[in-house]
Amino acid sequence: MKKTLSIIMALCMVLSVCFFSVAAAPEGTAITSETEFLAMDPSGTYYLANDITINTPYASAFTGTFDGNGKTVTISQPMFVNFGGTIKNLVIEGSVTSLAADAEIAALADNGARGAVASRVNSGTEVVFENIVNNAAISATGSLSDDDCAGGIVGKVENAEATVTFTNCVNNGTITGLNQVGGLAGYIKAAASALFEKCVNNGEIKETKSGAYSGGIICRSDCNTKYIDCVNNGKISSGKDQAGGILAYAGKASHEFFNCANYGEIAPTVGKAGGIVGSINSNDADGKNGEYIKIENCVNYGKITSVSIEGTDAYAGGIIAQAQKNLNTVITNCANYGEIAGAHDSGAIMGHTTQAVLKISYCENFAKVSSNDSYAGGMVGYGWGTKTATYSASNGDYANIVEYCINHGEITGASRAGGIIASTGASDSRGITLVQYNINLGNVTSNGTKTNASSNCAGGIVGYAYGSGQVAHPVINANVSVGNVEQKNSTIGNASYFLGYVNNVNATVTNNTALGTITNAAPNTAVLGWNNGQVFAAENMVGNSIPASNTLPHTYESTKIDGVATPVTDKVYTVGATDESDLTSGKIVYEYNQACKAAGAESDILYMNLDGTFAPTLVPNVDDNGLVLNAVVTAPDGTFTNPEPAPETTEPAPETTEPAPETTEPAPETTEPAPETTEPGSSTPTGDSALIFAVIAVISVLGVAVVAKKREN
Repeated sequence: MKKTLSIIMALCMVLSVCFFSVAAAPEGTAITSETEFLAMDPSGTYYLANDITINTPYASAFTGTFDGNGKTVTISQPMFVNFGGTIKNLVIEGSVTSLAADAEIAALADNGARGAVASRVNSGTEVVFENIVNNAAISATGSLSDDDCAGGIVGKVENAEATVTFTNCVNNGTITGLNQVGGLAGYIKAAASALFEKCVNNGEIKETKSGAYSGGIICRSDCNTKYIDCVNNGKISSGKDQAGGILAYAGKASHEFFNCANYGEIAPTVGKAGGIVGSINSNDADGKNGEYIKIENCVNYGKITSVSIEGTDAYAGGIIAQAQKNLNTVITNCANYGEIAGAHDSGAIMGHTTQAVLKISYCENFAKVSSNDSYAGGMVGYGWGTKTATYSASNGDYANIVEYCINHGEITGASRAGGIIASTGASDSRGITLVQYNINLGNVTSNGTKTNASSNCAGGIVGYAYGSGQVAHPVINANVSVGNVEQKNSTIGNASYFLGYVNNVNATVTNNTALGTITNAAPNTAVLGWNNGQVFAAENMVGNSIPASNTLPHTYESTKIDGVATPVTDKVYTVGATDESDLTSGKIVYEYNQACKAAGAESDILYMNLDGTFAPTLVPNVDDNGLVLNAVVTAPDGTFTNPEPAPETTEPAPETTEPAPETTEPAPETTEPAPETTEPGSSTPTGDSALIFAVIAVISVLGVAVVAKKREN
């Protein structure tokens, strides 16, 4: 898998500068010089007949069509001050710089917004950027206004009536700015909607001002936006605040991400860092506006680092660093392969939520997750929940749902640590936190840096859960924890297979299975969970199975007599016994799949290595030759069934290739009508423009292929 990824990434780099030419008649009036470019009618149709150099931006609001025809424009200023039309099939070279001492340049750039194609989109109703490769460095580091945006294609979009589309666009230039900095676009402040599809950033994205954002594809969007098949390969950094591989900051709107990938290092100097998104703030805490976040089939390979200075929040997440004020954040079928190192709350999928309802399902983490000051979780660092008054655990409302996920990585938190969730709930949060059908394979460690039991806690599934009676409580059901769990504070703290710490009579820990060791440096240990100030209800502690060799107390509970908590340190519950043979025999995988199907899953979920090694995954592990290396366990005795035998997948290949000679014979006939198909003004590449279309199409396909193969090894 690693070899394949290296080849694919190398091809992407090569293809981004290699071109192919196909002759076809472009539409409109030919442009051969800067003079002709500046004299264009604002609503006209034009194409480049040859490479040109532009040193002065087109000053009027251009709403027509400009076909680059596969030619190159070398710039020292943005091509357009105000763009509102269609531009396509273009290569851009040169550089654009804005300096505070140069008032004329800043004025031409409209108060500091900078982009290779356009400073701003303030006009038009259908704005299209298609098949554009930017190789120019863009720098907006000293504008006369705080309204400073820099993007490889566009600086800022501010047109509430426009739909804005970026398709098959690539940025290779370094983009530097003071405020909103993105690989393709800086800031979409207003638009009817926006779409980024099959777009790639290879350039380094740098933001140099305290309190600003930087993103691989776009920095910030405040309108309903979709991101489809987008890839970031560049390093992303910010001076202080948010940084994201695809998007730095999702504002008050709905955002959807499908099949996106980040390979770049996300390393803000200070603040929040996410592999796909840095921070989400829908400003819809009560759900009245119906804003939502949907992320599907996305993957992070880059190292994610967040740093805190002077008390700044510094969250890190493989998919999202922070989500807040949103009642509908859904993450499905995503994976993290990059190391997550946060100052504060860190999670392989989500770092931190505030006033947000979160659902994560069918996700996997394969990398180390750590926090040097706060919480670290295999899926979620801190799931705060919601304080919406209509939400209540007694009504069956869910604040957090994490299900059908696997953590393979080592988890280390300064205080709270969990194989799935490090910490959930708060004093004013509401709703149930449901953690079910998950598997933790990694070791979980709390370094015990705090001075109270509620902070120094490690759990194979959940480290800490806040509870407030009928309003909020955790339900931890049908999970498997195999990693070792450790808490290092010698004075106070707890290590548990399932729930490190809770204070709630309704907390539920049922039908979970554990192996591995428990190590707690503090005197009181509870392998099922510590309930401080409350007693677990017996019916809420059934069906669990722990190592047969366990000699530690099941729970550490407290009853209150005259308002004073009296600890019950060794309450015994009925538990099953597990041992190593349950792993190698396939029994645990079998029982897990059976439980999932009983709960409504249509088919088996877990796959186990054919050699009996317990390293289950959510998808078949296929090598480069199509051979399935693992299989579903179909019986508790360890019987394996390979769901996709290699011979069956390779046999049909000769049949599909035999008709090839017949399909190539009519080729001359099919190419003759090509000029006719381009005449109606479609976006089909014309002339040398085919080089960009073909190149970016290949890059995009390769990018999608990488996402599709993200979990093979």
